[in-house]
Amino acid sequence: STAPSASPSASPSAQPSAAPSASPSASPSAQPSALPSAAPSSSPTDSCFDCTHGKNPCDPLAEPGKYYYSNCDVHKYVQCSAAGQCYQVDCPVNLRWDDAVRTCISV
Repeated sequence: STAPSASPSASPSAQPSAAPSASPSASPSAQPSALPSAAPSSSPTDSCFDCTHGKNPCDPLAEPGKYYYSNCDVHKYVQCSAAGQCYQVDCPVNLRWDDAVRTCISV
């Protein structure tokens, strides 16, 4: 194999290089990489819910035994019933939901 040139060539080579370049390319590659990222893009605790399809934590419960969740609007929260029903509940005026303590707190 040959060492890379100091400047880009006028046309692409027939075979890819064995090692990645030291700096990013000027344009995106034609295909995605084959390897997934090392870390998840989000976790269930980072999620917000609003009782719509895909954002309903109640049926089934997103976390076993947990019946209160963050709403996508910080001034509301989601409450699940034991039967799997989902309710959006407003926090009192000037309060916002804090999922860590599972209650509405001062803003």
